[in-house]
Amino acid sequence: MKLIKNILLTAILILSGWPLLFSSHQIGSEMYYELIGEGGWPNSKLYKVSFVIYIKCSVPNIPDLGVQIKPINFVGRDLRLLMLDSVETFDYNFVNCNSRPSGICYNKIFYSDTVSIREALLPYDISSSQCCRDPSLDNIVAPDTYGTTNNVEITNLVYDLNNNSPIFFDSKFLSFCVNEQINFDYNVLESDGDQLIYKFCTPLGAVVFSPNPPWPIIQYLLPTYATNYPLGQGGLEINPSTGQLTGTPQIVGNFAVGICVDEFRNGELLGTIRQDIAINVIACTPLLIADLESETIDLQNRAVYQLCNENTLTIQNLSGPSESITDYKWSIEYPDQPLTSHLETPTFTFDQPGVFYGYLVVNPDSICNDTAFFVVEVSSLNTDFFMAYDTCNAGPVDFIPTPISSATVDNYSWDFGDSLTTNQPNPAHQYKDAGIYTIQLIVEDEFQCRDTLFQDLTWRPAPEVILVSPDVAAGCTPLPTTIQNRSRPVDTTYQLYWEFGDGNTATGLAPSHTYRRSGNYNVYLSITSPLGCFVDTVFEDLIFADLPPRADFSWLPSPDPEQFAQLQFLDASERALAWNWIFDTLSLSDIRREPSYIFPDTGYHDVVLMVEDQYGCFDTLTQRVDVVPSQTYFLPNAFTPNGDGLNDEFIGVGLTDYLLDFRMDVFDRWGGLVFSSQDARRGWDGGNAPAGVYVYRTSYRVPRGERTEVRGEVVLVR
Repeated sequence: MKLIKNILLTAILILSGWPLLFSSHQIGSEMYYELIGEGGWPNSKLYKVSFVIYIKCSVPNIPDLGVQIKPINFVGRDLRLLMLDSVETFDYNFVNCNSRPSGICYNKIFYSDTVSIREALLPYDISSSQCCRDPSLDNIVAPDTYGTTNNVEITNLVYDLNNNSPIFFDSKFLSFCVNEQINFDYNVLESDGDQLIYKFCTPLGAVVFSPNPPWPIIQYLLPTYATNYPLGQGGLEINPSTGQLTGTPQIVGNFAVGICVDEFRNGELLGTIRQDIAINVIACTPLLIADLESETIDLQNRAVYQLCNENTLTIQNLSGPSESITDYKWSIEYPDQPLTSHLETPTFTFDQPGVFYGYLVVNPDSICNDTAFFVVEVSSLNTDFFMAYDTCNAGPVDFIPTPISSATVDNYSWDFGDSLTTNQPNPAHQYKDAGIYTIQLIVEDEFQCRDTLFQDLTWRPAPEVILVSPDVAAGCTPLPTTIQNRSRPVDTTYQLYWEFGDGNTATGLAPSHTYRRSGNYNVYLSITSPLGCFVDTVFEDLIFADLPPRADFSWLPSPDPEQFAQLQFLDASERALAWNWIFDTLSLSDIRREPSYIFPDTGYHDVVLMVEDQYGCFDTLTQRVDVVPSQTYFLPNAFTPNGDGLNDEFIGVGLTDYLLDFRMDVFDRWGGLVFSSQDARRGWDGGNAPAGVYVYRTSYRVPRGERTEVRGEVVLVR
């Protein structure tokens, strides 16, 4: 039995949850037991219990190991500190053909002790718990907060059968290549010939130390990682019968993995040993790579070389590193005998078409050889085509390919020269515009061998239907219009002859012409293609030239003399559909046909009438209107100045506001002047004149200057 040191101190440390036994450098552990004889107690047996701890090489001082031996059904327990037995380098599982990852180093630390197991206290749990796990573990939650625990149980059955546990024999630090298949044999030594069942199990460990079983487990980062897929889905599997590890890891990293081995004898479970280990997945760098330069890789990751209308192939060798290569072995399957070479960059000659498979082995006699596979597709292909169409008919053109090929032609690519394309083998294409088109045909066989041919097509047929469109088809004379040819296909290489129906002719795609006389006109057009195809037609009544509108109007004064400034205008225009009157330069226009208008002042006014017909043709007429106020002046033939308010004055009545140079004189019978006034609004009240007959003379001028004189007699009645 190893020296037991500081049992009381150890108990205090464990019970208080002491966390820093191995710091954060631990990646796993394993544990097993062996029956070695009679124990130190009556009815007891002596077992050797071995512990293996995996830690980083950088740990400067390897600590002692705390161990607990506890009868499961009793309160008491035995706490021990074990000094290390030995240290070994934790070897890699890598073979020599892959470069070893740098900067990674772990040691296996071996501890052991003997334990007397008393039959009366069975079953026993023997365990060891340490802190803490390596923080670089990628598949568990907060790895550096979890400790590690490993244990074995000595049960009544184990005791009675004198059983020895299985042993993880020559275990390796497992490091696998990402995206590469795993096939690793797990070695477990079973000396008693018992049946072993392998499985994944969750590693033991706790954030807070627990002194009694059942022991807590770590927490995986679900759902990406779990007990049965600790490297991710499909990354790692274990054969329950052989312990063989298989799978293809997809994720780079460090992963905590638990591997449990159940021991059965005659169908009864004796116990379980577990290995708590970190598996490293890296992007591997092979020491030797066979590689070929190629533009194409097939689904089997083989380089593909296509020889199209040629028979020699030089393959560029990218294998390396060159200093590690001593020999090359090339082989290509070929009728009669294979094509071979030992050159670094060989050239092969093929005298027949076909598909040939080959390979390159680098260092063929070495255990670290590598192989690259390739395919050579040899074919000959020459393309041709012809075109079938009627030179005078504007129908589609038929394209017929006539390639000569050693393989099956399965792709046709046509470019018709008018920005349109197709992949049909025998297309018919309808052109829209006349011209010379460059036709391109690309054919490709089953081995992607291509050949290209260009041919020119002159397509200038006569149009099936002649179409024209005048920019103005109806209007008033003089009627200018441009008649555009809309027939297709027609361009400047065609001869177009026009007759406008009024004796005039023209040529060209869009001639302009002015019709100066009214009437309906037929238009004739003939088209001759560059190849002499002729078509013509007559467009009856294509153009209608109408007489322009004529503006005319008159006006009537208001029947009310006092409304002398209001005139009623009467339309006398011809072929008018719209009217626009302007009465004053400052007034708004009036679009009624026969409006009335009140002029703001007397005098001469220019009235403008603009008329428009259905074609948008205009005519304008301006006439001067003289606005003269109506003037009336009437004098009574008698008056009675008696103060009764009726007919007390001799005064004129009527429209007198615009009378100019007014003068009224009243004389008695002897010719004496009895009254005179220059104001039409002032009358004679008779004064002191006696009753009788008096003579008056009144004169005035109207606004246009005419002078009026009125003479008469008036009777003054008293």
